[in-house]
Amino acid sequence: SWKDFDVSRDFDYIPVTVKLEDLQLKALQTRPDFRAAMQGVTQAKSQYELAKANGKRDITGFFNYSHVGGVNTGDMGLSFELPIFDRNQGEKARTNYAINQEQELELTANDQVLSDVLTAYEALHDNDQVVTLYRWSRSISLDTLMRRRKRETSPNIHTTEAPQVFWIFSTLSAVTGRQSLPIANLSRRV
Repeated sequence: SWKDFDVSRDFDYIPVTVKLEDLQLKALQTRPDFRAAMQGVTQAKSQYELAKANGKRDITGFFNYSHVGGVNTGDMGLSFELPIFDRNQGEKARTNYAINQEQELELTANDQVLSDVLTAYEALHDNDQVVTLYRWSRSISLDTLMRRRKRETSPNIHTTEAPQVFWIFSTLSAVTGRQSLPIANLSRRV
């Protein structure tokens, strides 16, 4: 049960520092859907090689020796098919098409894996930014920010900086689930 567990160290958010390329490489090595697609290409290539091997002509050699009534006779020869009507061409074409199809499936799986990793990585990066903005909002009040902006900039702050600050605080309010940030006073004070 969850009651049997306790926090063993600081319970603080630690940003994940990993490169996108490393995650993508690891995903391509371990994702079962991509590995299955790679195995499908290998299987299709082996089927094509089998079709090519079945298309080869068998050469059969023979030798007969007989000794009848003091006469020694020997026959020797080779036997092979003449490929006038090669019925294996269709199988070769089918397996070659199967290779192309499996390669396309492998590319699709590759793109899907890379897309999934990129989406998750961007979500992680967005969460890092939200946590950073939340921590920043706890350390500085809106009044302090607005007083500093009034001193540093022209009276045109309402049209340039205030919408940006308003968006940041509204995002933080939505994330935290409460309206504790002074959003309502922003447009009247500026």
